[in-house]
Parts: sequence; structure tokens; C-alpha cells
Amino acid sequence: MRHSRTVAYAVIVATTAAVLAACGSSGGGPSSTGPSFGPTEASSPPAASGRGDLQLRRATSAQTPAQGTCSAAPVPPEKPTYRCDKQGAGYQLGPAFVTGAMVVSAEASVTQDGAQVEVTLDPAGTKALAAATTEMSTQSSPQNLLGIMSAGYLYAAAQVRAPVTNGVFVITGLANLADAKSLAASING
Repeated sequence: MRHSRTVAYAVIVATTAAVLAACGSSGGGPSSTGPSFGPTEASSPPAASGRGDLQLRRATSAQTPAQGTCSAAPVPPEKPTYRCDKQGAGYQLGPAFVTGAMVVSAEASVTQDGAQVEVTLDPAGTKALAAATTEMSTQSSPQNLLGIMSAGYLYAAAQVRAPVTNGVFVITGLANLADAKSLAASING
């Protein structure tokens, strides 16, 4: 049963459009619009599925243009990595503090603002996201940039402007519903 949710998109704003090639509807190509990331209100979540592929990582540096080798190979959550967005900016990302094992659900939909994926985290993911975004919201770039990865690709480097404390967030800026469904499937596992 779905509950009504109010979405606040302005809390975390994507600073770059990025690639999630594995989630493209046209053979894995990148989406053409810039994503954003924001929290939403939620009720009590069900048990986590723990199968999905999601990594939320803090950026430790950002360069435009990229000054390192851009990779899209899968990387273990505990290992730092260097990833690039589709505009050619590069980001050094620390270990993942939220992973697919903490995802309860990821649901694709289309709203008046376009295609999106709403992600609900389990209690451990909620706590980790709240702690990280509370700290990141007080910092300047690049320490306030949140790398959102799935299937080895950097989806976004979103700027954290306020804490996300309820464990539910929305990823917007997907090209279409097919891209949103593909991303949700990747996150759900």
C-alpha cells in the first residue's frame, strides 16, 4: 500500500549531470538531463531487501576537466574510487556509507517534474545517511558533494544543502520512465 508523500527537491541539488549508462533505455547510454537528489517524507519502512546496487559516497575532491582515469567498472563499497560525470568532471570518492544492502525499495515514477526514483532505506541506512548529510550540509564543495553510484557508474555528484534524516530520498533528472525503471531495478537488485 502506497502512502502519500510530499517531496522536497530543494534540499540536495545536483551540481552536475552524470552518467548511469547501465540504466539507459537506449542500450545503456547516459541520460540527457541533469539529476537531482532530495528527501521525501515516509512512513515506517518494511524490511530491507539487501540485494541492490547502490552506493552513496562522499566526494573528497572534484576537478573540471577530470584529471584522472575515468572508470565505470564495479568497485567494492569499502574501496575509494575515482569517477567521472558525462560533462567530463572527475570526482575522488571515499568508501560507500550507504549500500544496496540498506535499501528497502526503489520505485520509479513520473511526476510533473519528470521521471524519478524514490529510494527508501532501512534503519541502518537511514542513520548513515542522516549522519553523513548532517555533516556534509555544513561543508563547502567538494566536501558537500554526494556521489550516487549504481552499476559502477557515477549517476550524480549532488550538493548536500540540508540533512536527509528520514531515510527516503528521490533521484530526479532521468530522461524518461524507462530510465527510471532501469535505475530502480538496478538499485532493487
